[in-house]
Amino acid sequence: MRTLAVLILAIATTSACQMNKASRQDPTPHPETIEVTASLAGYELWRELPTGEHAPLFTGDKATGSGAGAFLFFVLSPTNYAGQYFRLHHDGYLASGDPARLYRPDTRYRFNIVKSKLVDLGDAGCSLRPLGKEVHPQQSELEVLIKSLTKECNRLARVIDKLQATLDKQSKLTPVNESQIRILEERLKDYRTALENNAKRKKTACDLLNGITSKQANPPSPRTYPDRP
Repeated sequence: MRTLAVLILAIATTSACQMNKASRQDPTPHPETIEVTASLAGYELWRELPTGEHAPLFTGDKATGSGAGAFLFFVLSPTNYAGQYFRLHHDGYLASGDPARLYRPDTRYRFNIVKSKLVDLGDAGCSLRPLGKEVHPQQSELEVLIKSLTKECNRLARVIDKLQATLDKQSKLTPVNESQIRILEERLKDYRTALENNAKRKKTACDLLNGITSKQANPPSPRTYPDRP
């Protein structure tokens, strides 16, 4: 009985040690990192398509690179990773500084990055035989975009009216609160700029939609060929 009790105690102690060791281990393994030397491939800028969709555009121009939200880097070494790319997020001008000063196109940089984040952007085709065809805006998506922009323009117009009314009241007070006046004027300027930009986007979408409906109402005549003798 004494031998059995000792055996049970030993098994229990071993199990407890193994459980304690397992509990101390990180359940999620850390991703593998590698050291690479890379060069800036482009500053990532975002632009809006006529359909309201947003897509990145990369540039090496330092003047426009100051507005970048991310960076694309090209790996130079080690050789077994050379030619691959990785992206770095930019935390903003106030937090991280001017993107164009932070990383420059004519300089090499060394990074410790997560290996799985490397991307091989090998050629998917050739410009002599394009794989992609132009995708024109569809009537349905333009109608949705115009409806959304109209709603936003109306909202901005209401806000501008309220701010203008508040500004008029503040201007008639005695004494005049100059700081409050400046704040209201700046807010009015920002909202008017937003309204102008949305109105331009709406006009672009309306022009595209009018082009589609015009073609539907007046389809091109079929080609005719002279009869062969």
